[in-house]
Amino acid sequence: MLRQKLEVTQSFIQTASDVRERRIQLFLSRLDMISVLCVDDDSDHLFLEKISLEEPGVLTVTTALSAREALKDMETNRFDAVVADYQMPGMDGIELLRKVHAANPGLPFILYTGKGQGEIVIEAFNSDAEFYLQKNGEPMVEFAHLKDTIFKSVKTEAV
Repeated sequence: MLRQKLEVTQSFIQTASDVRERRIQLFLSRLDMISVLCVDDDSDHLFLEKISLEEPGVLTVTTALSAREALKDMETNRFDAVVADYQMPGMDGIELLRKVHAANPGLPFILYTGKGQGEIVIEAFNSDAEFYLQKNGEPMVEFAHLKDTIFKSVKTEAV
């Protein structure tokens, strides 16, 4: 009888240990997953951006249709990088960049826009944007380049 209780107790301990180990692995896998906030007032482009960038277990994308919505999301969520359009109503991408860095210094910020004017590029880098990418070609190629840029910016920030 005592031997049977001991076996049941050992089995319970092993099961609890296995559950704890699975929980730890799940927790650690979430730590490794990259969380990106993408901001653009063009809902169609934002949808394509999200489905093109997301990769289960690797990269998750939260979207915002305005800079104000993005700032609100940042109050309650942790992001590893921000990707934002330049021209948006209410607050442009540069102003968003400054507000993001005021609250989260060093958070990688990628300005991803159709506007290629020199003064915007200079202003972006003077405001500490990590990267400036232009929307001007084949969307799937652009999104692949954007994804690579996200990985580079997050990896660089982690080092």
